[in-house]
Amino acid sequence: MCERCCRRTESTKRLTIQRFPRVIVLPRKTLTQWSDLNRFAMSRYSISKSTVSVSFPLTRLDLGPYGPPGIDREGLRLCHMVTDVITRCRGSVLYNLYAVCNHSGTVNMGHYTACCVDQSGWHCYNDASTQDMVS
Repeated sequence: MCERCCRRTESTKRLTIQRFPRVIVLPRKTLTQWSDLNRFAMSRYSISKSTVSVSFPLTRLDLGPYGPPGIDREGLRLCHMVTDVITRCRGSVLYNLYAVCNHSGTVNMGHYTACCVDQSGWHCYNDASTQDMVS
């Protein structure tokens, strides 16, 4: 809705990252906005959790296009951590995935688990238990 003329108008929503941190947390809502998916399915009388999968690479996820327009990334130093969290070079801002938070259940209740990577590989954490993931 246009604030000046109070009419419905065509618009585009664009999410940008003004400064790229070494570690970034992307809620599924953000990922779904970038890929035009919705977290919730709404009907007239109810709301339910969306089960649509969001796919992205485990390594070298380039968020450079979501930075401010006209930013010069040439010459940014390479920054490597044990898990290669971020690499900045030549117009790209590359992130490697090292953790995922999972939710099972409904909108009103459920259970959270986490999967994380370290030097030995991926592990799943579920309350008091830990399991190694097999590739």
